[in-house]
Formats: sequence, C-alpha cells, structure tokens
Amino acid sequence: SMVLRRVSSGVRGNLHLFGGHLDKAGFISEIKSMLSEFFQYGITEEKLETLIGETKSPLLRQKLLDMQVLYRAFQAYTEEKVIVKEEILSLLCRVLPQSQLIRDSVVTLDGYTGFTPVQYRLAELFLVYAKQVFVTVTADEAAGVYGRMGMQNLFYMSRQMAVRLSEIAEKNQIKKLPDIVLN
Repeated sequence: SMVLRRVSSGVRGNLHLFGGHLDKAGFISEIKSMLSEFFQYGITEEKLETLIGETKSPLLRQKLLDMQVLYRAFQAYTEEKVIVKEEILSLLCRVLPQSQLIRDSVVTLDGYTGFTPVQYRLAELFLVYAKQVFVTVTADEAAGVYGRMGMQNLFYMSRQMAVRLSEIAEKNQIKKLPDIVLN
C-alpha cells in the first residue's frame, strides 16, 4: 500500500478518473486489491491494452486506462526492488522448467477446490516436470469427481478442477493413474 500510495502520487496528473480519489480512505486499498487480482489472474499489460480497446463503456474504459497508468507506475517502481507476493507464482513458473530439484520431486496438492489461471499454469508445470503429482479432491461419492452437476452443487468447483487438471494432463500426454476413492 505504501508503494502504491507513492507511485500513485507521482502519476496523479495522468489519472483522469482516479486522481481526485487517491486521498480518500480505503481507495488505495481498493486499487491494491485490483492490482493483486491482475497478478493472480495473469492480466498483463498487453491483456489490459486489449481490454481497453474492446470495451464499449466510456466509464469502464477510463477506469481501465487509469489502472493501466497505475499498473505501469507500480511495475516500474518495483521492477528491480520488490517482488510482491502475487508475482511469486509467475516467477516460479518461469524458473521451474530449469529446476533439477523438481524432476525428482513428488508434489501433493491437497485441500484445493480450484485454482487461479497462474496456479493452473504452475500445476501444469508440476505435471510436466515433477516425478509424480498427487491431487486430492473432495467430492460427492454418489456423483463422483467427474459426474455431471450444476453450479449450485456443493462439489461443482472440485469437479471443475479435477476435469481441468485431467485435460491438462491429457494435453501434455501425461499418464493419469487410476483414481483412488476413500469412502
């Protein structure tokens, strides 16, 4: 928040919609949350540029333009000085393929009901490079992990995760071992 407050004051003149709100209580916190979501969901500067070009709403367009200014200023300030926690997984994704340690590792993903796009990229790298990957999924015994179910079902997100990880394994020609069901 302190870094964001500092960089936002430096670009205040370029913020057409947000400039007048920077000193309001909680505003920097909201901007921080949005930047955090950008990192977690892989919204790069290029994707942001595309979104700006595609949006029809003038208000949304201006908000995205202001976010772009803040995103660039934040990235420029932190580039050599700071790694924010939301960037750690992206950085790990970049270096994991070169790791010798991962090739002999057994990775266990336990307690998840779904992943962000960056987490799915990391899970894919685990599947490709690790010796073995185990994933536990909480599911309805009657419907199973892969059974058809609607969004309102308690285990829908677990099912979506299991299906997506299976698709990632298939895409990478990774042999999936038979499921183990614990009743």
